[in-house]
Amino acid sequence: MARIWALLVLGAVAACGNNNPTNNNQNTNESGTQKPCDKDKDCSGGAVCCDGVCQDIGLSNDACGACGVQCSAEQYCTGTACAPLSFSAFCNETNVKVIHRGAKSISGGTDDPTSDNNAADSLAASFHSLCGAGSPTATVTAEKDVLAGNDVGPLTTGRNTVLVVSGGRVYSSILDYLDSQDVTPVELVVQPQYFQLVSRSERKVIVQDTLENISDANDYVVGQAIYDATSGTEIVNVYGIMISGTTAGAEYFASQVAQAGFGSTFWFVGHVQNGVVTRLDGQ
Repeated sequence: MARIWALLVLGAVAACGNNNPTNNNQNTNESGTQKPCDKDKDCSGGAVCCDGVCQDIGLSNDACGACGVQCSAEQYCTGTACAPLSFSAFCNETNVKVIHRGAKSISGGTDDPTSDNNAADSLAASFHSLCGAGSPTATVTAEKDVLAGNDVGPLTTGRNTVLVVSGGRVYSSILDYLDSQDVTPVELVVQPQYFQLVSRSERKVIVQDTLENISDANDYVVGQAIYDATSGTEIVNVYGIMISGTTAGAEYFASQVAQAGFGSTFWFVGHVQNGVVTRLDGQ
């Protein structure tokens, strides 16, 4: 029940902050180094002046490849153009890292990361199967080695890199960072009385439930393809509210890889009952 307790603490914090599912965030985050400009020479690091703001046109979803080319919430910037966001779209990259995290101390307790790391290994194998024999095999990488700070973002990885991550925002520092940047296709909103899983692009509540209802036998799972426009990194992620939900989600991903059209999916939400996942929504 450590994860439930950690989410309850997160909900208490949210009650004091701004965790509002009605805001209109889209799948885009931009570098904190952006600055006002009048011309290109006002920008540094190869950035271009677009509508008075310095933009890295090789990364930005707001100026993808050129000023004025804005990717939608269902797209990501390949470096030269907007393309549909999907699990299979990430198959073209040359560097795949399966992320293993260390034990996390939250709410006075320390968890064992073994189950999440095993789920990440399974997810990485399924992603490799989705992409085909010619795709690179994932190498195991410690979570701390891809974060600029001590268990905080931004990501130090960049173009041509896919991170395979199991676990949600409570125990995965990568997902906590991406959720805080509003780039995850599915947002986990936690309030003291309930939690929600929300589609960012549609601002649609897919799930609303109480944490007291969540158990190993009754859980929800999220799968999502994420693009981090600050670094150009791509992320394949699956998580459940409970550890058992994360495990079931990785198994569900593996079962869906053989299904026609699954690769074009970029997110799904499912209900887990006794280890069996029933898809509720997706895109």
